[in-house]
Amino acid sequence: MAKPKIIICMGCSCFARGNEKTVEACESFMAERGLKDEVDVDLGASLCTGNCADGPIVVVDGKIYKHVDPLVMRDILEANVPMLEAVEIIMDSLPVCEVRKIGYATFSLFDFRLGGKARISEMGNPGYIHLRGLEEIAPLKDEQIVSSHWPDREVRECEADFRSGDRIILCSDGVTQSGLGVRKDMKFGWRRSGVLSFAREKIAADPDISARNLSEAIARKALNLTTNGCKDDISCVVCYLRHPRVMRILTGPPFYKETWSFAAASSSALPPPSRRTTARKSR
Repeated sequence: MAKPKIIICMGCSCFARGNEKTVEACESFMAERGLKDEVDVDLGASLCTGNCADGPIVVVDGKIYKHVDPLVMRDILEANVPMLEAVEIIMDSLPVCEVRKIGYATFSLFDFRLGGKARISEMGNPGYIHLRGLEEIAPLKDEQIVSSHWPDREVRECEADFRSGDRIILCSDGVTQSGLGVRKDMKFGWRRSGVLSFAREKIAADPDISARNLSEAIARKALNLTTNGCKDDISCVVCYLRHPRVMRILTGPPFYKETWSFAAASSSALPPPSRRTTARKSR
């Protein structure tokens, strides 16, 4: 699997502040999770990184973490390693044909973290679609990796810059292959390009369409394209990152019934909250 590179500063300042214990915590975590042999994690120690005032220092995939102690180290590892571990666990659990010894099952795994980074792992499913408005966004990183457990299987692993207003669409091949062999204008089925065009049409008609409504529309369209009934699973997931929406609730009626209409009119006349106010409330 693709390996995160972990560098623990062992300069005199960081060493004196306890980075030796941090190395032990890291090695212990890998042993507990069985990652030393199953996932090739590059654990290297370096001399001074030049950040002595903020030590102890740990660098994971180029990102500098400051004031790291053994407990913080475990939190960092929890945030960076489980994606790889989850992929291996899923692949181990997928069914395999007893006769042909071939695995037909597929999966897509989406992991979104604060700061706008998203990771997508896919095996056997159509490539995910990342839309920013109507524009398709290319991944920051896109590579094929091979599982140490299943050398005959390739997993596509991507990193994406996931911003407010973006949508990521994941679907099974039952969606992209819908209409295959039924409609003359779809010799190869609806295909990924058809899903992309349909999603753009829906977003253009309703820029605020919810993730639920968009995913349901795609799944229903795929089902309708297959006139003789569904021949494969039709699954679609949409991840939509948006600003929080504020809902005002007026609890209980006013004491005097004759003031009900006044209270309702006053509530509806309030100005919409600004994005800044919304962000503050969401915290």
